[in-house]
Amino acid sequence: MKKIIIAALVLCIGIAAAFSFFRPMQYTLVITQQQINEALQKKFPITKKHLKIFHITYSNPRLTLPPDSNRLDVVLDAEVELSALGASKKFGGTVHASSAIDYRNETKQFFLSKPEISKVEIPEVPEQFLDKVVSFASNAAREHLEQVPVYTLTAKDTKMAAVKMLLKDLKVKNGEVHVTLGL
Repeated sequence: MKKIIIAALVLCIGIAAAFSFFRPMQYTLVITQQQINEALQKKFPITKKHLKIFHITYSNPRLTLPPDSNRLDVVLDAEVELSALGASKKFGGTVHASSAIDYRNETKQFFLSKPEISKVEIPEVPEQFLDKVVSFASNAAREHLEQVPVYTLTAKDTKMAAVKMLLKDLKVKNGEVHVTLGL
């Protein structure tokens, strides 16, 4: 009878150890709005050119984290320079975008992803150029935002060293991005 109790006890301990060893590994990382804004500031200003006619310079990125959305809102200052017939004129405005966030395991970085341009405000652009300017401004902003790393895992993120992680969940709570990584 003692042997059966000991065997059952050993079996229970073995099962408990196996469950704790093989449970899914997860790590929750909190990225603040300030951290993302600082990362964005390092990648601006940026100038894009199109057909030697349009030049657009983006600067002063401002990120907000809407409380009821898992997307990040970014506003960029935009300065458009139109050059035609030897003359050049500049117009100022803003571009508003909403973006998801994506983790790239190969670089251990978080990037803005799938940016959607919600508004392009560049007043006083001549009507004949307006559609092309808005289209170019939207495409240039979208392309650049997708290339901007907003957070890089550091050596102090020691829990990350144990396994290769994949993005499991992302939530915006209390003005911070809560990212869950796991297997």
